[in-house]
Amino acid sequence: MQRTHGPRPQGPQLRGWLLLLAGVLALVLGAPAAVAEGDDRHPAAGADAEASWRSPDDLIVTVPAEVDEAGVQRVAARLADHGQVIDLDLADEAGNRLLGLRTLPAAPVTAGQLASDEGVAQVEHAPVHRLQQPGDQRPSTRVDLDDPRLDEQWGLVEHQIVDLWDRGALELDDPPTIAVLDTGVDATPSLPAERIRPGWDVIMNQPHEGDVALNPHGTPVAKVAAAGADDGYGAAGVCPSCEILPLIVIDDLSGLDDPRVTALDIAIGMDLAVANGAAVINLSLGSPVGDPFTEAASRDAVDAGVAVVAAAGNDGIAARNYPAGYDDVLAVGGLAPSGSAHPASNRGQWVGTATPFVHPVGAVGSAAGTSFSAPMVSGAVALGAGLDDAVDALDMVEGIVETGADHDAFAGTLRADDAFAAARGEQLDGDLVAVDDADGDVRFERLAGSDRFATAAEVAASEWSAGTDTAVVATARTFPDALVAGAALRGDGPVLLVEDGVPEVTADALDRLEVEEVLLAGGEAAVPATVEDALAEGRDVERLAGRDRAGTAAALALARFETSEEVVLADGWAQGDALEAAALAARRGVPALLTDRDGVPEDTRSALEDLEAGSVVLYGAFDEHVEDELADAFDVTLVDPEQPPSPADEVLLARSDDLADALAGTALAGAREAALVRVDRDGLSQRQHDHLASVRPSLLTVLGGDAAVPADVVEAAIDAAQADPPDPPDPES
Repeated sequence: MQRTHGPRPQGPQLRGWLLLLAGVLALVLGAPAAVAEGDDRHPAAGADAEASWRSPDDLIVTVPAEVDEAGVQRVAARLADHGQVIDLDLADEAGNRLLGLRTLPAAPVTAGQLASDEGVAQVEHAPVHRLQQPGDQRPSTRVDLDDPRLDEQWGLVEHQIVDLWDRGALELDDPPTIAVLDTGVDATPSLPAERIRPGWDVIMNQPHEGDVALNPHGTPVAKVAAAGADDGYGAAGVCPSCEILPLIVIDDLSGLDDPRVTALDIAIGMDLAVANGAAVINLSLGSPVGDPFTEAASRDAVDAGVAVVAAAGNDGIAARNYPAGYDDVLAVGGLAPSGSAHPASNRGQWVGTATPFVHPVGAVGSAAGTSFSAPMVSGAVALGAGLDDAVDALDMVEGIVETGADHDAFAGTLRADDAFAAARGEQLDGDLVAVDDADGDVRFERLAGSDRFATAAEVAASEWSAGTDTAVVATARTFPDALVAGAALRGDGPVLLVEDGVPEVTADALDRLEVEEVLLAGGEAAVPATVEDALAEGRDVERLAGRDRAGTAAALALARFETSEEVVLADGWAQGDALEAAALAARRGVPALLTDRDGVPEDTRSALEDLEAGSVVLYGAFDEHVEDELADAFDVTLVDPEQPPSPADEVLLARSDDLADALAGTALAGAREAALVRVDRDGLSQRQHDHLASVRPSLLTVLGGDAAVPADVVEAAIDAAQADPPDPPDPES
């Protein structure tokens, strides 16, 4: 490649510098013809559903592992005879070679023609849209944006990106710049030219003119970090309004075995990034050998306030890769859809955080490798730095390291919203956050995971430790069978959640707590037998179920209490009230049962007798004859949910319109003698404000992430907890 600036600088030539390309554009080599070149909009669905999952033009040719290199070259030669060029050469776990090619219009070839060639075991159309097997799919983003591939981007929820978006980060007033040191960046509909700053080709010493790679690498890296969102094109980027500064430090990749990359070029690129105002430098490249040039450039960048984020590598080993392995650089590993380390990702405690290994890019393509894990973190760093003037990129890096979710293969995994909360200057003491602008002594802590399962596990970890004998396991889909389970536990264990299977985070929580006995809340319609079988490995499982929700509540109470002088009764059809009643019962150390608004079910009355109850606290709004029916045998106290709870040192705040977090909180209420207050996401109601003012807590524990209980609601709750209590109701009114 001819240079315009004379001989190439003679820095130390690192023959090992490679783009971290393990499966770069994973088996998707082009968009259907219906999508214009360079257009990454999601193609319209065709009439044939199966065809929509396979590219009509892209083929995967499988050559068996026993075929030697000469045999592979013969296959390649025959492909050339058909007019085909191999665009991708990978190997599967069995060692079979996977040759990816696009059938060219000028030389059409069918799968059948290729399959008849000697040395070819199989020819199939390349899959599109998703690469994970159906069992590996993760929850969708649960956000309402016009990006056709959001449902494939499980990392946006898993790593709290959507929580930052909810704070207003989709459109930043002063968007930061992410420097992408790579092969260059092409403008696309989702990453338009106006968000790509004038860059520089370090190798050719000339202005940047686009991605120089035959198989673009810098472009998908930039799109993971900063592609647009809610724009109708393909997949969303993490920081949709951020600007990209492209700096070419890698030659054309026509020779993938030896891309010409020197440590000096990379160091020059880093210096240019700092000089041109980048907030973050993304390095999706690496070498097993460190060098003084890139180490010094990394240190200088951080000293200048610029965050440096780098891919950990794709060798599946614990050895350090550089520049990711330098102390000043945030190394990023790759996760499989299950949440475990991807087999190809480098690992170890030197890897500061981790995000998905595979990312959808454009309309149909997917990019695989820690090359694409890193820009998700770069985007999150920029997102937080652009959201608050008091937060800079290094604050976000510190927050990411400090708040990362525990992981056995890495120092942590990304929790972007938690990192931002820490970066805003809140003082952390473990999980406890002291709010800077609180006038009194009210503090708060947030117990949150990436979803309801993880939040329940976080709640469990906050209070219970190894040696916890018992836990209740309930379905996360609907809650009637488990409404009062937290009271049944008597503060001795947590409520954890399952669905059709046992989420890894739930299984890990049970193992960490060394739970010996699991109480399943509900019948097989609520918690399938397959879940029971999975949980029974290594521990006792008892299913507690009745003929309906009242019967299940009775079974739970009788399993944990021999007798109880007092019992709390709640309307089993008013689920929010029932959870508050369960928290009240848990605080008092008594069982909770369910009744109907217009009558007492037989199972409930029988349980009251078996418990030898003398008094009943009736929580909720009931027909008068329910009280009359109970008053024949019990002392009855009416508790109106509109009236505030009794004073408590701690209040648990949970989202009012989604009950999963509150369900986990009922067990915590028993362990901490805390009150439960359900709050609205769009602001405190007068009732909620008055309840907090009356309880006068010194600690607010928020259940769920910012998407569940937003930061402004927490701030309002802190103010309410310090406000003057409301006047007591007029007894004559």
